[in-house]
Amino acid sequence: SKAFPPIKNQHGKSHWPIMYLCVGTDLITGVCQRPECGAMYGKQAVSETKLGRALMSRLEPGSIIVGDRGFGIFSVAYEAKQQGHDVLLRVTNSRAKSLCNGSLPKKADAQVAWNPTSRDCNKNPEVPNNAEILGRLIQVNMQGAGKNKTLILFTTMLDATIQELVDLYSKRWNVELDI
Repeated sequence: SKAFPPIKNQHGKSHWPIMYLCVGTDLITGVCQRPECGAMYGKQAVSETKLGRALMSRLEPGSIIVGDRGFGIFSVAYEAKQQGHDVLLRVTNSRAKSLCNGSLPKKADAQVAWNPTSRDCNKNPEVPNNAEILGRLIQVNMQGAGKNKTLILFTTMLDATIQELVDLYSKRWNVELDI
């Protein structure tokens, strides 16, 4: 398909068109928004985060955007704040370290100011160089299925308790199960 071209690699062209599909899901009710979709490859290729940012414009004012590490980037948090939403985003260890000047905070709940990198601004011209998002970096040790895992979450919800944030983020997994 011209709209959704297949992947090409060293073995040639795939038979199947590939597209990104991004759906906003209410974590309490499971109700989904009309999805955004776009090509993964080709001249019209679009990122999942760009599709996610388009979904935000259809949300009720004051919604909370909960996202995994793929959405735990400055441009998503910035767009959410511009549209009047709060965020609860899982971030990578390296992103968390950069938010804290090179090392993770010693405490589980640290106030941070997230500023865009030059790369953020180059890839997202709508983001001003002096943009800043005030929030918290939360580190939580999760246990389950015999594994111990540390989640690092960035949130703009300054008054929520760590337990409230963990409970909310844990509901995100239901979306994965419902797919």
